[in-house]
Order: sequence, then C-alpha cells, then structure tokens
Amino acid sequence: MPTAAPGHPVTAYVLCTDLAFRLLLVQAAGLGSWHLPGGVVEAGESPLDAARREFREELGLNADLQGDDLFAVE
Repeated sequence: MPTAAPGHPVTAYVLCTDLAFRLLLVQAAGLGSWHLPGGVVEAGESPLDAARREFREELGLNADLQGDDLFAVE
C-alpha cells in the first residue's frame, strides 16, 4: 500500500467516459469547481477502495472497478 510523505496525501480519482468519449465530472459543493470523482485515500484503505468509496459518496453509484482498472497512484 502506498504511503504518503507528511503533507502529501495519496489520492484516487475515477476517469469515467461514455461511448461518445464524454467525461464525467462532479461539481464541488459550495466551491463550484469541477473535478473527477475521487479524493484522499484514508488510512488503511487501498487506492482502488478509495476510488470506489469516493465514487459512491459523490454520485450515489457503485463503480465496478477491478485491480487492472487502476491507472496511476499519485
């Protein structure tokens, strides 16, 4: 499991497109900025589990993400 240097959290985001190559973005509540669904990986959580959790929290949907769907960890 990746560990972060102090002040540098590990994050996980979901890049979701449709057949027309449109990109799914979410708007941050209160801020108005747009971003990919995702966020900070919590202690003891894998980046893949964090991506699933954040997708569910932000969209109310379950993402059927598998281990080979993991593209990068930052």
